[in-house]
Amino acid sequence: MAEYQPWTGHNKHSCAIFEDDFVHSVLSFAFHKQSPSSEVTLREDISQRQGKITTNHHLALSLPLTPTHSLHALFKPNYYRVMYQHTIPPA
Repeated sequence: MAEYQPWTGHNKHSCAIFEDDFVHSVLSFAFHKQSPSSEVTLREDISQRQGKITTNHHLALSLPLTPTHSLHALFKPNYYRVMYQHTIPPA
């Protein structure tokens, strides 16, 4: 058995601070396609929480309008976000 060193070691206890109710991902898969003019990502997550199996999916799009301007969109079942990005080119 290794020697206990107080500055790096700690005693192990059988108690837990949090109850284990976190989401445990059962299966995840994603499809990502990138071309010179666009980018598409489709993701599906299947998880189990408190005995129930749930799914979560989203679709992300990225479209460059010009070399310094882009349009990004994210779609989820009850949520969407559209963002316009203007990049300052290097001098």
